[in-house]
Amino acid sequence: MLGELINGTAPEDIPGLIWRDGTTVRRNSDPVFYPDIDDFGEPDWDSIDPRTYPPAPHGMIARAFPLAPIITTRGCPYRCSYCSAPITAGRRMRYRTPQRVVDEIQRLVDGYGVKEIQIEDDNFTLKRDHVLAICDEILTRGIRVHWSLPNGVRIDRLDNEMLAMMKRSGCYLMALGIESASQRILDMVSKKLDIGVVREQVGNVVAAGIQAWGFFMIGFPTETREEIHETVEFALSLPLHRVQFTKTTPLPGTPIYEWWKAEWGKGKEIDWSTFNYYSFASDWSEVS
Repeated sequence: MLGELINGTAPEDIPGLIWRDGTTVRRNSDPVFYPDIDDFGEPDWDSIDPRTYPPAPHGMIARAFPLAPIITTRGCPYRCSYCSAPITAGRRMRYRTPQRVVDEIQRLVDGYGVKEIQIEDDNFTLKRDHVLAICDEILTRGIRVHWSLPNGVRIDRLDNEMLAMMKRSGCYLMALGIESASQRILDMVSKKLDIGVVREQVGNVVAAGIQAWGFFMIGFPTETREEIHETVEFALSLPLHRVQFTKTTPLPGTPIYEWWKAEWGKGKEIDWSTFNYYSFASDWSEVS
């Protein structure tokens, strides 16, 4: 039991808190997403010294060590039915001041010898001015560091000027959320992406000298065997440096989870061990 906690505040008065009261698990109202994320400051990097991290970064891909992950924004205004980002970070976009972002990068480079920054935002490229300001600040200060975007960006929010600035300031790799080659599937999951722009945009990323890492998903509701093969062939036809196929997983709280419960999970005990992006069943007989 928590009792009084966090500056004397009772647990039942903390929005969004899930807590144990004896043997009972209680859940308060939905969390409130704090509007000014500059107020959070930086992590205590002395306590989580990036020089002590094992060489196992997000996605297992990195160019140089030591590396450190940072976040420059929080939130996602999109409504992709498979994604939990709006649940965990809210729909409203909130931005750190670019100068403070680069202050942190500089501290990591100068104070900890960090050679690569991995920006873990859900929507780093959503606001063009935010991206350009961070790139310009890195260049103005003469900071020499590799940086990457392993968490994925909206492919339709890129432009050639932005890509050129990103490359000049040290960006060498970005993951691109493509998901499927089927426009029907993209529309069904509310991706709000025109598959027609994907090939051109991947080409623009590669032409800018940035490695392109394609994210794809297999096993969307109602997806056919033909659409799966179409996605695989499409991925192989693009000038991507890497591709990643993950299993569509009904994350609790997402619309796909609610669909899965209604169609398949009603009255069944959930086997949480199967909720793994990277674990595929060997039996494809149920794929229509």
